[in-house]
Amino acid sequence: MAHTYQRKSGDKRWVLKYQINHKPRYKYSPHREVVEGHLHTALRVEMKCRSGNATTKEINRWIEENFLTLEEACHLFDGYADTIQRSGPTKMVDFDAIEAAFDPFILSKENNPEDPTSDTHIENLRQAKRVIAWLKEDFPTLRLTTRHVEDWHQDLKIRYAPTQVNIHITRLRQLMNLAVKLEMIPVNPCDDADVLTVPWKDLEQRRNLSKREITAVLGRLKEKEIYHSPTPIAGQRARPMHGCLPIAVILALYTGVRNIEARWCSWSWFNFDDDTMHLGRTKCRATGQMWIPKGKAQRIIGLNATLKDALIAERSRQDELKIRGQFVIPSGTFKRPDLRGKPISAKALEVSFAEFVNNEFDLFDDPPPTFYSLRHTFCTELLRATGDLSTVQLRMGHNNIKTTEKYLHGLKTAEAKVENELSY
Repeated sequence: MAHTYQRKSGDKRWVLKYQINHKPRYKYSPHREVVEGHLHTALRVEMKCRSGNATTKEINRWIEENFLTLEEACHLFDGYADTIQRSGPTKMVDFDAIEAAFDPFILSKENNPEDPTSDTHIENLRQAKRVIAWLKEDFPTLRLTTRHVEDWHQDLKIRYAPTQVNIHITRLRQLMNLAVKLEMIPVNPCDDADVLTVPWKDLEQRRNLSKREITAVLGRLKEKEIYHSPTPIAGQRARPMHGCLPIAVILALYTGVRNIEARWCSWSWFNFDDDTMHLGRTKCRATGQMWIPKGKAQRIIGLNATLKDALIAERSRQDELKIRGQFVIPSGTFKRPDLRGKPISAKALEVSFAEFVNNEFDLFDDPPPTFYSLRHTFCTELLRATGDLSTVQLRMGHNNIKTTEKYLHGLKTAEAKVENELSY
């Protein structure tokens, strides 16, 4: 009989367990009310499957809500297969075909449609894969309704910042449009759903770390062994990054590098004699892949004493462990020596920082920061210290000074105290 319970280990999600044709089925949610809301439906599905008697409307709804599959419904309910056949032929859902169609579609929308290896394109594909993974798990037949889209939108608003909500909904709408073109579904359920994305210009201001947060983060990274240990500590950390998370955070805080720049950051960029960092084109010695900064991203950034000391200490640490290679943040773990010598993956860097934020949630205000927030923080504080947009533009590698001007929102008149700078 269908019932709910909470897992005692792992993520401690709430679980709805029920049976279809004597085989157990499960639905999961971090919220108790969600699984309990499905309990009545699960009990009715069990009862109707045993009796083999249900209306077509009920069966369609259970398939849409992923309580049973189309194949199971045809097997358990006499006459349902004939009803489906009379409703007209439809193509089978092929998520691989949707993903394959998305690749050239999104490439045509990007600034550089002839470069399928660009970081923008790779990130767009990653976003689509995440949405497809959700669809595969919850709606394998793509019987998605307007209400399902709206419920997912509300869940996204709870878990993500508005920018990420925009991205998820946009990708879902694009993928569903492709499914319609491929004749897998008749209409796009996003068209009538109340999930209007927020205009990009109206999104929340950039997330900066406060001075309190910065001090707390640097202290916690230094204090806890799990973040600077070169090897994993059992039950603590899935992505050790060779203990390089602290230097990655310090590097971003004191140079404002983008995520991809942090990944490709090479020891050869640094000149400790004149305290400069020369960010430029880099060729991976292990693979021969060349990374070339675009526009004004190739630049020179000064090293302050804190960053210089941290880099020298990190270089010595990696030398002692015999893991120092071309890049400041070495790729691969001790279990994957085949990855060494390559730039660390975007996922490893971003997820490692996200895990840190999740583990040390007491250090942060809402909303939680991402690794890119460190770049926002550097830019805002540099503007506060200098008040010179042109200089900050050069340090940040912005092609357009209007991008730099957007960071002015982080400056408060009361904090700037410009009156004290008067020469009379």
